[in-house]
Amino acid sequence: MFIKISHINYKESYKSFIDTLDREQGFEVFFELLARVLSVFIFPLLYLILAFVNIFIKVKIGFLFNRRLGHLAFNTDLFLRRRQLGIIPSNTYFLFFSYRPANKQLVKMFGRNINIINSEFLTKLVAPIGFFATRFWQPLPFNSNEYLEFTKADRTLFFTDNEEVLGKKELKKMGLKKDDWFVCIFARDDEYTSIKFSTTNNARANHRNSDIDSYTDAIKYIIDKGWFVIRTGYKVAKEIEYKHKNMIDYAVHYRSDFMDVYLAANCKFYIGTSAGGSDMAHIFDTPFVGINYMPIGYAPFGKNEIYIPKNVYYKNTCKQVSFERQINLLDNLKVSLGDCPEEIMDKMGINLINNTPEQILSVTQEMFLRLNGAFENNVEYKNKLLIFNNILNNSTSLGKKIKHRVGSDFLIRMKLNE
Repeated sequence: MFIKISHINYKESYKSFIDTLDREQGFEVFFELLARVLSVFIFPLLYLILAFVNIFIKVKIGFLFNRRLGHLAFNTDLFLRRRQLGIIPSNTYFLFFSYRPANKQLVKMFGRNINIINSEFLTKLVAPIGFFATRFWQPLPFNSNEYLEFTKADRTLFFTDNEEVLGKKELKKMGLKKDDWFVCIFARDDEYTSIKFSTTNNARANHRNSDIDSYTDAIKYIIDKGWFVIRTGYKVAKEIEYKHKNMIDYAVHYRSDFMDVYLAANCKFYIGTSAGGSDMAHIFDTPFVGINYMPIGYAPFGKNEIYIPKNVYYKNTCKQVSFERQINLLDNLKVSLGDCPEEIMDKMGINLINNTPEQILSVTQEMFLRLNGAFENNVEYKNKLLIFNNILNNSTSLGKKIKHRVGSDFLIRMKLNE
């Protein structure tokens, strides 16, 4: 099956590629300088070698996004799905480079599908292939509008038999038995980025944060059904307040690269915010419930996903800002609301308000209904969902031809038009 790609944001791909070479994560200054200098001298020879080899076989070199878990997961998986669908040519030999990845287990599994060299020195040595955007560079773009790829292609990553044994062993350590079902929950906070990227201004992404304790009603609902709830994350700001033998604060007590991936792939469904911690659920086609989803107009778009965005209100009147108005404001801005939404919205007199515990509970209950085939797609919901998607897909800045699934109770109460 072939799918036409109307647009690939090479500029953004190039910027992200340059970010992977940031020396914050790399060598000491001497070795950093050595790699850079050598790469410049070697580049002409490397280019000629690749040109010669490409006479006989097409070769392209790419670079995995090491620093950010979400980009490491999504951008690489998108490449594999496009190759599966015939978008990426099968007659080309691809060689990817990586070092110090955000999750080693993820790179290990990707390595079963593509050729990956894990070496910081070699990555920086061949970096000019991408730095100068040569014809031998294979970018790994992701524009958050790849609806077809994630609904038409099958998952690309699988665990070995030994990894399955290890995963079940780790679950047993947490108190789960062989047939116990579990749901993963994740709430982005600024603890991870403040530590991992201490020299970067991370405040521009705070609009995607959420409070893990606002999930408590949903947690109780899941546990009342006899299931387990496992809180995921890495370097979280606080422990979860709710205590129960079926509530596992894995992020605080058990966290590992391997289990981050295993849990996302094997939970019955995943509740989370828009962040790298949630993105691994998408690449395994795990049913997903998006909470406090931001930036405006962005949403999960996989096979079994529903979501609710943050509540958007006018400061002066405390009334809802209609979705149509939100998108019109976004279309008229010269910068994305994903860059600095609080600052921009503050000037426009608009507040972003986190989802309430009741809203989170409601969309969680809806996922149970959907998984059991008991969700009633009533006329009011169908009509409002059609209006919602028309507003979003007609956006001049987003232009996403995606069939979003917004939580029914949230959407019915949401103001769509002025």
